[in-house]
Amino acid sequence: MAEPKQYADRFDGEVPAALPLSLLEAVRAHDRPDEVLEDENLTVSLPRRFGLTDVVDTQIRQFEAAQKAGRNVRLDDVVNLMRLVLRRPDAAPIMQDTGRRFADWHFQRKSAASRALYPRLPLRLSSAAAARAVAKELKILKAGNAVTVTRQPFHVRIDGSMFARIDADGAACPFITGMLQQTLRHYCDAEAAIVQTSCSASGNARCEWEGHRIS
Repeated sequence: MAEPKQYADRFDGEVPAALPLSLLEAVRAHDRPDEVLEDENLTVSLPRRFGLTDVVDTQIRQFEAAQKAGRNVRLDDVVNLMRLVLRRPDAAPIMQDTGRRFADWHFQRKSAASRALYPRLPLRLSSAAAARAVAKELKILKAGNAVTVTRQPFHVRIDGSMFARIDADGAACPFITGMLQQTLRHYCDAEAAIVQTSCSASGNARCEWEGHRIS
């Protein structure tokens, strides 16, 4: 049987174990407790309990071990895991949460002194540091063929976006939205409204995001 067109791509290379770990932790956080309510419709609720299964718990432990050991994982395997999650009705918030968790992991790799310093810098310096961090995050994620990040105004452009290729509707792109929002929060100590203004999955030339500081 021929593979669906939107799943025909192959994703080469490796990415940090923090990516699938962030995804599964987000799934687990979004799933409900495992008790069965008296009036619960199991045909609706059971598919959302995936994050509470022993399978997910085992995978989380494996990815935690890989992360601690500094081992990468195959990108193609991570994409398959993402596609499983994208079948869920709550996929968009899960992907945004995954992006935030990945940004947390990347920020925690900085020294404690650096993490404390960035939010205290003048905005022109902290925003420049945030832009550099975003560029590094997108690079290690193999997010696209070409990436451009500007700080003022904050703007991200990805040509050949890997996340737009994961699903024909661009359903994985909220990952980037969440990652950008959390990165700006870490470096600039400010909340930002991140909006995706263009998506190649919709026929546009590239994927683009812009951010506006709101606090």
